[in-house]
Formats: sequence, C-alpha cells, structure tokens
Amino acid sequence: MRGVKRKRKVCLSSDSQSTKLKQNFFNYNIKVNGKIVAVCKNTFKNFHGVTLARVLRLCKLLTARKTSKNFRGLNRSENAISGEVCSKIHRHILKYEVKNYGGQPKKYLDARLNVTLMQQPFLKEHAEVF
Repeated sequence: MRGVKRKRKVCLSSDSQSTKLKQNFFNYNIKVNGKIVAVCKNTFKNFHGVTLARVLRLCKLLTARKTSKNFRGLNRSENAISGEVCSKIHRHILKYEVKNYGGQPKKYLDARLNVTLMQQPFLKEHAEVF
C-alpha cells in the first residue's frame, strides 16, 4: 500500500466569495503489470481490500511524516506458562521411572499413571508456584 502520495495544499472554490482551504491533496497509485497507474481513492481501497478508515489513517500518518506501529504480539497470553515453571514440570516428570520395551528407543511411563496422579505431588512440592 505504498501508492499514496501527498501533494501540496489546494484551494477549492465553489463561490468567488467563500474559499475553502483543503488541507492536503493525495494521489492514489497502483502497480499493474509493472506500470504505475493513477486511480481514485475508491479504486485504491478496493484494490487493496481495505476500509476507507484505514486509507484515511494512512493519509493522516503521511501528512505527519510518521510510520504506522506494529502492535502485534505485545500482549501476554493469559494462559501462558513461564519458562521457570515449565522447567520445574519437566524435572518433575523426569523423576518418574521409565521403561524401555523391546529394545526400541522409546521410553514409556507406567500405564497406571495419569495427569492427576502426577499433578498432586507436584503441587505439594511447588506450592509457591501456584
């Protein structure tokens, strides 16, 4: 969406007595088959699949000579577990005895174990975490 270009201030006059000063004038360009083509604002927004509000926001940023900020990934997930807690869980699982059946490189935990049976001793050991 680099096809918006700012132009100079333009004076629009509907009457000879009242002249309104338009703040900025923008050219909207798109690239078709390697050639830059000037288009209207509506065609520009439809071509890029964006809303009019986004085009106006980009024009406002362009007049202020700023770039848009990327806010993706700044919020922390509510159910994220810290690395310290993950390492404690991993060490707790490694305490359980594993068996190797049939000479295969896979190691198996006891079939009678489930998450609840493994969680109860973990919570007793690490009560300060939760």
